[in-house]
Amino acid sequence: MIRRPPRSTHCISSAASDVYKRQVFILTDANFDKTLALGKPVFVNFYAPWCGHCKRLAPAYADLGKSVKESGKEIIIAKIDATANTETKERYKIRGYPTLILLDGSDKSEYSGNRSVDDMLSFLEKNIKVREKLKTKIDRDGKVGGKTEDEANSQTNGTITQKTVGAETSFSINYGRYIIGMLLLIIGVFFPLIYMTCLLYTSPSPRDRTRYRMPSSACKKKKKKK
Repeated sequence: MIRRPPRSTHCISSAASDVYKRQVFILTDANFDKTLALGKPVFVNFYAPWCGHCKRLAPAYADLGKSVKESGKEIIIAKIDATANTETKERYKIRGYPTLILLDGSDKSEYSGNRSVDDMLSFLEKNIKVREKLKTKIDRDGKVGGKTEDEANSQTNGTITQKTVGAETSFSINYGRYIIGMLLLIIGVFFPLIYMTCLLYTSPSPRDRTRYRMPSSACKKKKKKK
């Protein structure tokens, strides 16, 4: 078995230049990971050749690639035939066409807006700006905002823990109020009904009342004796 020599950085740089030369770069299972390894945001159109919606999107998507290229932004506008590249399709769980996904490092954002050039450009600019703000630059001392990276991470984790505990406490209080409300409802509605039912079944019937009633003749005799 012949082993191929390791790929040089020159090959990677030439591949990167090839990516940026094209308005819409064509991806496959073979070059997908290599393109992501360039470290640039990649906006991918997962399409099917027979899909009518994909055919209608094609001109606007080509114009999007042209606009991004002319602006000089290092965003890779790409497309991949999901029917022919099933490995990548299954990895991203593509179920409909076209599916537009922005991949930026480990971040993944699916686009669901209007398929016009302006709307897609706004989506790209908004998401990339937000991620650039979140990715705070680490200085030479390994500090983020005057703190070490470990301190910054621990502070972030502490904030997340506090929010989680606060949410759990709020849920417990609301759940307790719900239980108390249900108990009051049961007491206020069902208890009177139970009480009235008990009275109905325990009170003597009219027939029983006449059975124990004293005859009128006996009452007259008692009056005479008095």
